[in-house]
This record gives sequence, C-alpha cells and structure tokens, in this order.
Amino acid sequence: MLTERPPTQNVSPTPVSLGLNVLLEKTNISALLQEQTIAEFNSKHLQTLMWELVPESPMVVSKSIQESAQQQVEVDYPESDYQWLVEVLETLTDIASRNANNNFVALTEADYKQLDAVLKELIYIVGDNEKHPLSPLMDFIGILVSKYENEHFPKLTDLFPELTENTTPNDTRDEERKRDSITEVSEKPINNAAANAFFSIGSLFSMGSKVDEAISAYDQTIHLNPEYTYAYYNRGRAKVVLGQYESGIADFDKTLQLTPDFNHAYLMRGGAKASLGCYESAAEDINESLRLKPDDSDVYFIRGCVKVGLKQYEAAIEDFDKHIQLMPDEARSSHTYFIRGCVKDALERYEAAIEDFGKSIQLMPDIANAYFMRGHVKNVLERYEAAIEDFDKGLQLKPDDAYAYFMRGSTMLELGRHQSALTDCGEAIRRNPDLAETYRTRGEAHRLLSKTQEAKADYQKALELAEQTDNQDLKTEIEQLLKELDNTE
Repeated sequence: MLTERPPTQNVSPTPVSLGLNVLLEKTNISALLQEQTIAEFNSKHLQTLMWELVPESPMVVSKSIQESAQQQVEVDYPESDYQWLVEVLETLTDIASRNANNNFVALTEADYKQLDAVLKELIYIVGDNEKHPLSPLMDFIGILVSKYENEHFPKLTDLFPELTENTTPNDTRDEERKRDSITEVSEKPINNAAANAFFSIGSLFSMGSKVDEAISAYDQTIHLNPEYTYAYYNRGRAKVVLGQYESGIADFDKTLQLTPDFNHAYLMRGGAKASLGCYESAAEDINESLRLKPDDSDVYFIRGCVKVGLKQYEAAIEDFDKHIQLMPDEARSSHTYFIRGCVKDALERYEAAIEDFGKSIQLMPDIANAYFMRGHVKNVLERYEAAIEDFDKGLQLKPDDAYAYFMRGSTMLELGRHQSALTDCGEAIRRNPDLAETYRTRGEAHRLLSKTQEAKADYQKALELAEQTDNQDLKTEIEQLLKELDNTE
C-alpha cells in the first residue's frame, strides 16, 4: 500500500533507462554479422530503442485547461503500489460507467467510503507537493469526497444552532467565505479534473511499464476530454510498444492535429512507420521532428537507425557521427558506437569498426555483444589470439550465447586447437542445436583429428539444417566437404 512508504522521487525531464543495455544483451549476435540483417535488427528493435530514448509527455494537462506544464517527476514504486493503483483505476472507471456523461455526481455510500480511504492514502503520500504525479488524482478525489459530504452530511451549526449565538459579524463573514469556497470547489469542471486524474494514473503505469493498464487510463482520459493532446501521444506511444503500430499512428495523427509542432509526436510516428517497413515515410516524420528541434541528439541516433533500415549506410553513419558529436562521452552513446561499428563492419571498414566497438566497451563495459562483435572483426583480420580474448570476456558476461561459442570454436580451429574447437562447438550445439554452421565447424575439427565417421555425421546434420533454412551457399560448401570426405575413405 502507498502508506507503507513514500516513493523515491527524482526530478528528471527526460528519464533515461538502462533498458537499452538489456536490448543489446538479448540480441542474437549472429543477426549482426551480415549486412542484410543489420536492417532487420533495427526494424525489430527500433520501438524499444525509442521507448528508452524518447520521453513520455510530462504530467501535464492539455493547454485548454492549463497553460503551464508541470515538471515531470520520476517515481520508484514497488509492485504492490502498482496493484493498488490498478484497484483505484478500476474503482473510478466503474463509478464513471454508472454516471450519465461520466459526471461522477451520483456517488453511492459505498463509493464514498472507497474514495475516502483512497484520499487518506493520497494525502499521506502526496501532501502539499503539487508536482507529485499523483497530485491530480488527489485533487479529483478530494472534489468528489467534498461534494458528497456537502450533500449528505449536516453541518455542525445545523445540528447545534446555539453554536452561532456568540459569533461575531467577522466570524459570520468567515463562515460565508468557507461555504463559498466549498461551493466553488464542488462546482469545478469535474470532467476536466477527472481527465487529469486518469492521465496521471496512465503516466505512472507507463513509468512502471504497465502498458495495458496505461492504455486503459488514457482511454478514460480521452473519453472525458477528446482534445487532451498528451493523452493521445502517450497512448500512441504505449500502443507501439505492444506492436499495435497502425493504432499508434492514428493516435499520433490526432496528437499532431491538436498540436502541430509536437516534435516527439513526429518522432514516435516515424518510429512506428519504420517498424511497419515504411522507411521513406518514417524518414519524413523524423526530419520534421529534427526541424522542430535541431539540437535533439537522440533524433539523430533514431534517424540513423531508420537510414540503416533503408540501407543508406553512409548517411546513417553521418547521423551517428552527429549524435556522438553532441553526446561524446555519455553512457547512452555506447549504443551509437555499437551500431555504427556494426554498419562499418558491413561496409568492411574493419579497423574503424574495431575502434567503435572499443569505444562502446569503454563507455559501457558490461555489454557482452560489443566484445563478441569486436572479436568477430579481429577474426576477419586474422588476429586470432586477440579475437579469443574478446570472446572469453564476452562469454564471462553472457555465458549462454551459443553463437559466441561457435565463433570462438571457429577461431580455435584456425589456430589448430582442434580439441578446443570441438569443446566450444559442443557447447554451442548444447545451447542451440539448430546452428548449421556449428556442425560444419565441428565436422571440420573431427576431420582434422581423423575422426571420419564423426565428421561425416556432423556434415550431414549441417546439410540437413542448411536445406531447412534454404542456405544455398552453405549447402553447396557442405556437399563439397562430404564429397572430399568420401574420396579419402
């Protein structure tokens, strides 16, 4: 429950997560070793990249309600608090569904008791902090509770008229002002306050990656106020995370109808289009975002990713260069160096790729894939011992990567360490029995150790997998190896 502890608060207009590191760690390193798969990597993960880099709209209300934006506050809630917030959302949604036009007027006694308990929680946790993300929710529930009490609870002076006998004119005027204040509060536009409350709930769910719950809260916000710009934007942003790209684009369209100069709406819409493979249209949106905010370093990074999708590798490198120029030593630039290194590897600029992977490691030394990619490039350059050092380090960080064992096994084979090659290939097959290249390499190690039958079995398995994946080059190579093996028997 929220009353058990106040949330940790960190003022952060653009919160940065380390989730990008998780993304790179989960990426199959084999998908980054060929030119044609770099674009697939970017397309597949672009929305995750954008979720981390592009901020959600701050906790503000639409311009028609309030001109000044509150500063966004990032909060750290445990899972139990989010569950409490789910219950609050369900309660308010149920009350709204039972009131004509969602006006929240006809509360039952049970509604009042529930909301009064919620209000006590919020008063404890929010206090008088107007910038707290739950402040709009507290204000709205306070209005509902006050309205119910004014309508159903008698005043002390009505129960005890003698309390007014000794009051002075000033006291009377003070009491009248209090009544006027209560009336004024109760007559505030309830729908607007409700929209702000639902929006604040949705924003907190977004911060906690509770995407479905966030969308539900934003749905209520938009139902209450169809011109709530930021609710459309945040809902669209949540939808693309779920892969609902067309629906997300529709929300960004509405956002830009209401606020045509919203640069992040162009950026997120471009990302959604890129995820659908509409790279040209995506580039147009991202260019518009950059026109509106030319000093946004992350837009250059994202545009570079889109250009990779278009296989415009030289132009992509220019954008990555610009991002690094604007943010040369920040941790998030590690990802820019990494992807730029992959592009340079595809362009066979191996020395430059090694330099980029090295810079990525320097900024974020716990990313195993950077070691794997640098080891791969060193292998291409026949720097086998140095490549093994990188594979060793990467496997310390990510010990279950099958393809990394295969790469190290292939390097061991080049150095004539046939038994080590067998061991690494066996580890790779144990983790992923569907890598045709691994069987091919292990078959070669068996052949060099004069284990003909074992070599033939591995080649046959590699051939079977190559046929299943329609890998014609590998199939032709293995057929030739089998023919040579038959000729030596």
